[in-house]
Amino acid sequence: MPPPSFPMEAALPSPPPGHVLAERYTVLNPLGHGGMGLVLAAYDARLNRRVALKLLRPRWGLDDGDDSQVRLLREAQAMARLNSPHVVHVYDAGRLEDDSVFIAMEYVEGRTLRQWLQQQPRTWREVLRAFLEAGQGLAAAHAAGLVHRDFKPDNVLVGQDGRVRVTDFGLAQAAPASDASTPVWKEECALPRTWVEPLTESGGMLGTPRYMAPEQLQGRPVDARSDLFTFCVALYEALYDQRPFAGDSEAELLEARLAERITPVPAQTEVPTWVARAVLRGLRADPLQRPSSLRELLEELENDPKQPAASTRRWVNQRTEACELARQERADQLPRLAVLREYGLERQVDRLAALHHTGKYKEGLSLAEQLWPRVEALGHPPLSARVLYWNASLQDGAGDYKGAEASLREALVLSAQGKDTLMETRAWNLLVTVVGTRQARHAEALWMELPLRASTERLGDARQRALMHETLGSVRWSQGENEQAREDFARALALLEQLPGHNEVDLSRLLNRMGNVLLELDQYEQAQVRYERALAIEEKNLGPDHLAVATTCVVLGQTLVRLGKWDEAARYLRRAQTIGEKPFHQSPVLLAHALLGWGELRLARGQPAAAIPLLERALAHIETRSRAEVQWHLARTLWEAGAEHARARDLAIQAQESFRSLRQQRQLARVTQWLATHPL
Repeated sequence: MPPPSFPMEAALPSPPPGHVLAERYTVLNPLGHGGMGLVLAAYDARLNRRVALKLLRPRWGLDDGDDSQVRLLREAQAMARLNSPHVVHVYDAGRLEDDSVFIAMEYVEGRTLRQWLQQQPRTWREVLRAFLEAGQGLAAAHAAGLVHRDFKPDNVLVGQDGRVRVTDFGLAQAAPASDASTPVWKEECALPRTWVEPLTESGGMLGTPRYMAPEQLQGRPVDARSDLFTFCVALYEALYDQRPFAGDSEAELLEARLAERITPVPAQTEVPTWVARAVLRGLRADPLQRPSSLRELLEELENDPKQPAASTRRWVNQRTEACELARQERADQLPRLAVLREYGLERQVDRLAALHHTGKYKEGLSLAEQLWPRVEALGHPPLSARVLYWNASLQDGAGDYKGAEASLREALVLSAQGKDTLMETRAWNLLVTVVGTRQARHAEALWMELPLRASTERLGDARQRALMHETLGSVRWSQGENEQAREDFARALALLEQLPGHNEVDLSRLLNRMGNVLLELDQYEQAQVRYERALAIEEKNLGPDHLAVATTCVVLGQTLVRLGKWDEAARYLRRAQTIGEKPFHQSPVLLAHALLGWGELRLARGQPAAAIPLLERALAHIETRSRAEVQWHLARTLWEAGAEHARARDLAIQAQESFRSLRQQRQLARVTQWLATHPL
């Protein structure tokens, strides 16, 4: 979802990726910010989907007259009432622990309408089609008795699916009861206070003067025909690539509007006269001389005289819209039923995901054990599958790979019963990882490639397709098939980078994995480029002292050693070691990898005696596939130091066997050649 239109002040600090809000939303990455707050991409553990979270900085309570918080709650309330495929859907709203306000809404993969217009030249028919869809969303707001008051291309989103949605209802207000174009509110359906109180900014108006109707610029009451005027201003700009009214100040804009001094339509335009006529009607200064409603204007814009079947097309469009709306409602029905039936239980399941994301595996497993009998008794397969999936994720984090495998196999059956394709796909991905990467049962894991691909394609989600290639690439890298792994990682990178608003932390992880493959293929310069890019992303999104930053510093340091850039390598290794030794980290595995890097550096500089104690310490901590690499480096170092030749050969033989079992052919060839040329 693109950045919102906030008045710019000092930016509100963004919660770090992985931070959990409202015990439900795991922060992924920031999307935009401004003076009133910020928008984040987040994962909603309850609904198993990515959402956009809008947060408002905590200032004063609503009773103290804080217009900003009133405005955000107004947006949530207004959008939640709207039921249209052309309005961004709102799922939730509330307050956080620090008393700030949030709303959770549909995460739209795409761009703003303005960005879509600027991306490439658009024909007048393409422009009109996009605005007709946006107009449907705006008309739905009017039918619900709301006036948007800030319609503009920046507040309209064009999804990857091509569907256009109106958003940013922060200035929405109930239409005046005297407005004949909108329904009159009944007394028993009184609107919340936040809908009917006017909002001002510094004693003036709110909105965007460039698009405002004259009555809005004058501070007079507005209604649906004011939105219609704004809609026509934006459409005129998009069709003719020029503003309909000249003027830089509010006074000049108002004067031009009241005088109906409209910039002449370009002589060479391809836009037909009947379109221009409809748009110009909407730009009349007197609201009573404009079309009586937005729907009337939309019908006029759809009525192409050269297309006699226009009315048939309108019927098809309306039918399609109704079907799409029904599909969305069905898609939301199951998770909403689960919430209604066992709301408190849902919150506990959300907490499982939160504990996993924050690395609290022991606490999460204890909670899962308590939850399972209650969830199983509920008899709701999608919810049961979620519990088992997160239990498996926690088991994987805690190193219980057999337990994780058993949980995932059961989760797959339940997700299929519940027709939860997203959960099924995620379970297949994690199962392939647990079997192939964690337990080195590579052939068995790759036998699962077919059901993983089938589930991913059935889901049709590009992000999950990228994760599939990353998973398969990791298994192939684990068994030494570096060329094939590189191809998988390259596909995953291409897919992820094409996704608007992609999670940068996911991208940095992929870049690191690609760097690892390139390192083993002796392509050090290319590996350095990937690692440096990953490091920049991690520093930006996770902070300078995160363990992921330290891990990337280690591999970057090792790469620079092999490139002969020893001073640069030392700088990165020193930074990694400093991070790893911080009291809140104390990561033995990270420290071991840093020590391995230092040992490689000392050996490269011709200081084998100084490298030996570093590599000995590293060997004491390494329990992963990197152990063979440490054994190999320690063997060479001991030999070059002229000490313990017999132990050096024993270590090399152990490394040789490990490289052979891991199918790491390049390392195996090096060790085998070394053993042949270094007899006792």
